[in-house]
Amino acid sequence: MMSGEYEKAIECFNITISMNTSYADAYFGRGFVYGELKQYERAIEDFNTLLELNPDDAMAYYNCGLAYSYLKKYERAIEDYNKAISLNPYYFGVYVNRGNAYADLKQYERATEDFNRAIELEPNLDEAYTNRNLAFLALSKSKKQKLTPGFGTISTIVGLLAVACLLRSRKSNGGSKGSL
Repeated sequence: MMSGEYEKAIECFNITISMNTSYADAYFGRGFVYGELKQYERAIEDFNTLLELNPDDAMAYYNCGLAYSYLKKYERAIEDYNKAISLNPYYFGVYVNRGNAYADLKQYERATEDFNRAIELEPNLDEAYTNRNLAFLALSKSKKQKLTPGFGTISTIVGLLAVACLLRSRKSNGGSKGSL
């Protein structure tokens, strides 16, 4: 969608809201558009208004969390992600984004737990595998320890992760049997 179309969408949502201030979907739509325009504070305002109207809207909490993440307010984002999870514990995207927020706060163990949960819910989610591996490596580096006794340095582990990703990719694409 082009910028002018976003502005038209906001105008339509404004008209709808002026006609019915209790129409929660209009706040969701306008908040989403504000997010696309990187007007995160305005997006948060609309999602919060929606939550006043419908306090059980998991996607509103999720989108509010996203906006806070873009503003680098990770603790606040995590609060909203937690609320979204309490309302819908099966949406894998919220675990990925909460994991990202934990990683930005250097809470790599929690991040890894969230990426693992996202993978349980959606096993083909490459972003979760990648982010989990990055969090795992950062955790190892922060603790200044080897990842697994007998494997050696982080560079060895990175190489093994690359091979694992290649094998996973081949398997998911029908794969070829035999050696690399």
